[in-house]
Amino acid sequence: MKKLSVIGALLLTMVIATGCGSKVMTSKNGMTVETPESGWKVQENDEGTYILTKNNDSIMCMTGESSSINLPTTSEEAQAQVGGGGKILEFTYNDSGNKKAVYYVANITTDNSTTLLISRSEVVGDKYTTAVGTALNPTDERTAELKEAINNIEF
Repeated sequence: MKKLSVIGALLLTMVIATGCGSKVMTSKNGMTVETPESGWKVQENDEGTYILTKNNDSIMCMTGESSSINLPTTSEEAQAQVGGGGKILEFTYNDSGNKKAVYYVANITTDNSTTLLISRSEVVGDKYTTAVGTALNPTDERTAELKEAINNIEF
């Protein structure tokens, strides 16, 4: 839950997005982000982190050193990261030697709302890259659009 709180705080403080339309951009760290369609707003901070927003949905994309990163390798480990109010809906982990990748989708239910959380992360050598998307009470259409947006981000 602590990780989600940190991600949520980052999203809230950094979402002063400007610009719109379908764009392909490369951050200072070499991460390429393509917005899936017009309507997404994008902001890059000084460290090369991107925040994409559309309506109540957001995606945070960042990269850094992998020395302190432990990707979840099982759905149980991902469940522990999501916490007690969450439920893992999809989980995939791949380890091909120098490249480790994890993708999961979770619903987090609190009171009368559900937050969709989609996480896609990779560790290649000493480089860690992640894209985390959230949507509050999403429709099936918004869920599909958020999944597409996260899967279109090139690491």
